[in-house]
Amino acid sequence: MMTREPAPARLVNDGRIRFGMFDGPVREPNLLDAHAPLGVRLPRVIQALRLKEWQAIQLGNGRFFVLVALFHAKTMALAQIKVFDRKTGEKRLFERKLPPWSFDVAQGLCGTATTWESRGARLSFDNRFDQGTLELSVDIPAGRKSPRMHGRVQIDVAAAESVVVSLPFDENRGMYSHKGCFPCSGRLQVGDDCIEFGEEGGFCLLDDHKGFYPYVMKWDWVTGARVEGQRVAFNLTRNDNTQPQRWNENALFMDGRIHHLPPVTFERHGEGPGEHWLVRDEQGRVDVRFDVVLDGRVTVNALIAESRYRGPFGDFSGTLEPEGGPAVTVDGAFGMGEQFYLRT
Repeated sequence: MMTREPAPARLVNDGRIRFGMFDGPVREPNLLDAHAPLGVRLPRVIQALRLKEWQAIQLGNGRFFVLVALFHAKTMALAQIKVFDRKTGEKRLFERKLPPWSFDVAQGLCGTATTWESRGARLSFDNRFDQGTLELSVDIPAGRKSPRMHGRVQIDVAAAESVVVSLPFDENRGMYSHKGCFPCSGRLQVGDDCIEFGEEGGFCLLDDHKGFYPYVMKWDWVTGARVEGQRVAFNLTRNDNTQPQRWNENALFMDGRIHHLPPVTFERHGEGPGEHWLVRDEQGRVDVRFDVVLDGRVTVNALIAESRYRGPFGDFSGTLEPEGGPAVTVDGAFGMGEQFYLRT
């Protein structure tokens, strides 16, 4: 049984990271204060170069699925919006590779903001978990290959529990993650389409993340949700966590509650049309299939960094079994996966 502890105010005290699973937001996920291995105190600017950070959300209303992300790897950064229309199969994309000084990722989700602005474009997460809300603001001018995108979405983070973890990569190196599935309301105008998110039918999947990853960082991940009837969502990942049986961020989100799940493995079959991923665990509690509908790739091969990112959208089927409860079907859920490699 995985148990949650009261959330600490600060993740690092006296140079030591507190690992575990928590019952609410960590106000200061201050990983930069952690001592390097062997207790070495590296200059803060050197520490910062190793810390990978991002804030992202996925939004859905049954027809449209939207990814909005600000990703910062220190040697490079990325602003991204993907909009997929499940009815027509059309994808609209805004993507800007940015220099590392373009924005800072918020330190915690209580009274902070992650904002990028440039040449009339603005993308912002206004984080007010202490007041029960988070707001997304988008204002992106039309480009050569992308329509204008603008609007606001309010996320009711007080309406559901969150998965908040601090996971070890080694003795005093690791990652912090805050994830959850929440009702949302508002609208995004994407070209001629006005995408409405209602509190009853819409969903928001939150992903706030910081990690001291190795020189080569890799992970596998899927997340998705179903909005018809009961809102059911999930998060499944495999990364550099050295104690996944004790702590992980795998979870089923249902009725505003989180149900922790065991460590998982990923198998990929095929490539292109017909490709599918299988996500399973050793106990038979996780048996999920992800059928790729639309692939997405970002590749950067520079002198000091190489990135190979896949972020396909697709359909889910299968079951998730909460501990001590009956299996829950995820048939009809839609979402995305990631297969990520970064050398930097």
